[in-house]
Amino acid sequence: MTLAAGPAPPLALECRIDGIAMLRPPMAERGVCERIRQGLERGLNRRILVGNNELLDKTNWIRAEVKFRRPGIAAAYVTLSIDSKTLKYPELSVSVMDRPLDSTAVDMLADTIADYAAAH
Repeated sequence: MTLAAGPAPPLALECRIDGIAMLRPPMAERGVCERIRQGLERGLNRRILVGNNELLDKTNWIRAEVKFRRPGIAAAYVTLSIDSKTLKYPELSVSVMDRPLDSTAVDMLADTIADYAAAH
């Protein structure tokens, strides 16, 4: 989805995590969501805020569902809404078969999301 030039209102991010217990060492859901937010911000070149901020435009939002599963797979399901036009990304995933899921895997997933967002 191409974004309009010039200053745009920030996007509200809703972030959901499933399988957080798979991460070693453990990470808080908030930390995972922050890394995903940073990846989306890089890829979309647009400010993204987490949480329910009343100042946000409710027609511009992004939802990210992150799932950590065995063996060593992290996947993201992202839906973006700009000016009430919705785009659902394909499943974006990374696999780290040779080691446990960790913060490096989360960063790899955030980079994958950023790359996809920048290209579409």
